[in-house]
Amino acid sequence: MKTKKLVSHSQKIITKEESTRERIVTEAIRLFCHKGYEATAVHEIVEAANVSKPVLYYYFRNKEDLFRQIIESTLFPFQENLFKICSESKGDFRSALKSIIDIYIQSARLYPERVRFIHTIAFSALYDNIFDFMGFWQKNLECVITLFREGLRCKYFRNDISAEVLARNFFALAVGAVQDITYGAELFEHEPSSREIVDIFLNGVKK
Repeated sequence: MKTKKLVSHSQKIITKEESTRERIVTEAIRLFCHKGYEATAVHEIVEAANVSKPVLYYYFRNKEDLFRQIIESTLFPFQENLFKICSESKGDFRSALKSIIDIYIQSARLYPERVRFIHTIAFSALYDNIFDFMGFWQKNLECVITLFREGLRCKYFRNDISAEVLARNFFALAVGAVQDITYGAELFEHEPSSREIVDIFLNGVKK
């Protein structure tokens, strides 16, 4: 007698429609990364995703809309998690910093193609008319600066370094971890961990 497979409510059930949309997005990201946005034609995306043009236009108004939605669906959930961590830190600054590094690391582990895609376009200034990258980074920076200001107020961090400088250097370590995982997997014996990164940031490396 065959047993019926039960699916818990916590498990996401992927519908055919979601699968089709995700396939279009996946192939678009791959092509945008390898060929560039301008050089990628809509017919190449639909051929790679094995759909028709009307199907693509059912989900996205045009290529630019597809491009923008990929950026937004990649960056906005990340930003939402960052804001949540900062707003709920409750004075536990070490845990908050570790959680921030964790979302960077998880992004690189789970969505390496999306990370490469964002890196390809975000710092070129070629697509600022499509997405406000500077505004996005600024909001993230302000969020973390606020966290460090609170830490300075509580005397958790040394007071001879400004919250702005602390935030910039912390972000540099976070971005470095993403680059190590995404591009340097074969160069290092093990992946960076949030515990190691936060420990180096807070305690330094001098014996």
